[in-house]
Amino acid sequence: MSYTFKFGTDFNELKEILMNRPSQDYPYQMDNFFDRELPLGQSLDDLSDDEKFTLYAEDSNGDIVATYAARKLDFSLYANYFKTRTLSLGGTYYNPTVPDGVQWYSSCQWVHVDHRGQRLGITMDSMKKEKILIRGGDVNYANCKEALKEYHISDTGLGYDVAQPQAFIPAGGVGGAGTNEDKNYFLVYEMLS
Repeated sequence: MSYTFKFGTDFNELKEILMNRPSQDYPYQMDNFFDRELPLGQSLDDLSDDEKFTLYAEDSNGDIVATYAARKLDFSLYANYFKTRTLSLGGTYYNPTVPDGVQWYSSCQWVHVDHRGQRLGITMDSMKKEKILIRGGDVNYANCKEALKEYHISDTGLGYDVAQPQAFIPAGGVGGAGTNEDKNYFLVYEMLS
C-alpha cells in the first residue's frame, strides 16, 4: 500500500482526528502535552514551529490513517507532571531518568486498524526521530503501557534504546498511555545520532 506523509503544526486537528475515533480504534485520552486546552508546564504556543510537529499518513484516497506528534519538552516538566498525577491516583512512581541533552517527547501514535501490521507505525517513528534530529534534538522519549514495551524497544519494532519502569497506577487509564486495564507504565528513550 502507498502512503503520503505530511508534517504540520496543527495540534487542534490532531486532537480532532484522535478524539473522533471509535474507542475500540483509539481507546486513549488526548495526551495533555499535545492538547492546547490543557497546557502543562510549557504550552505548545510557547514553542516555535521548529520545536513541535505533527506527522500524518494518508492513504491513496487522501484519508488520514496514522498520526504521530513530537515536541521539545524538558524531561523534568514531563516527569513532575506524571509523578504528581500518579501519586494523586494512589500509585507508585519509580523516578525514571533520561540522558541530558535537547530532549523531545513524542506521543499520539495511532494507526487505523485496517492499516496495522504493515510497519506504518515503525516507518513513521523513524521519520519522527529523523525530524527531531534535524531540529537539533539529542534525546527522544515517550511512555508506553506494559503490553507495548517490547514493541517500543525491539529492533523489529520502534527501536528505542531503553525501557524503564515509570509508574504503577492501581486504577490504570492515565493519559494517552493506556486504558483502565493498563496499570504498569514504562518510559522509553533513544539517543539520536
